[in-house]
Amino acid sequence: MQPILNIAIRAVRKAGAYLLRERETCALTLEAEQLQTLRFETTMLINEVIAKSFPQHGILTEFSEDQTSTQDIIWHVEAISGSENFVRGIPHIAMVIVIEELGVVQHALIFDPYADEIFSASYGRQVQFNRFRVRVKNATALKHDVLLGVVGMQNFESGEATAYYQGCPALTLAYVAAGRLEGFVGKHLSPIDIKAGALMIQEAGGLVTDFSGEDNMVNRSEMVAGAPKLLKALLQSVRK
Repeated sequence: MQPILNIAIRAVRKAGAYLLRERETCALTLEAEQLQTLRFETTMLINEVIAKSFPQHGILTEFSEDQTSTQDIIWHVEAISGSENFVRGIPHIAMVIVIEELGVVQHALIFDPYADEIFSASYGRQVQFNRFRVRVKNATALKHDVLLGVVGMQNFESGEATAYYQGCPALTLAYVAAGRLEGFVGKHLSPIDIKAGALMIQEAGGLVTDFSGEDNMVNRSEMVAGAPKLLKALLQSVRK
């Protein structure tokens, strides 16, 4: 585990404990204003831990007034991936951190505060799930025993495979990296979810592309991911 990721874990654990504690005091379904307040307060808690350990680093969040930074190392923070789940009291959300150095993603962290599960990756190193190494499943075709994470694709033709989605893009991508799901197809994705998921899946032995088979995922807000042979079948499906 890289030292910088230990700080990221400390930050999300502190913020996650606060978020779940506050959520218990709210009604089953949150109002929009309550959600925004909790997003802001949780983001600030994460920022405090980062800034205390790395005051020279930049931090960008949805609440940053300036969405650019001149620092060499920049932390991107998403306090709640899976907002619709959180609003309805469904215990399936994630906190996401991506750390870039000179524009290149070096580290990624996806944390499920309800299940207390941490998925982490560093460039050039293997992916860890709660400190155990994990890899993508070596699926080769869209068969009946293949489970796919599908986001924003109601008309996606999955062949004999089963399309599966629980409302949190970040966790869906982490599940592919950890081998819980065989592949992923999604659009309308946030940049931070794409960056975190891409690093994890690649470091876990998988491949990621946009729907054209190119590396333009962030600009197109879309991603296809899986083991090398499965990726070919997924690309053929999204191009139909």
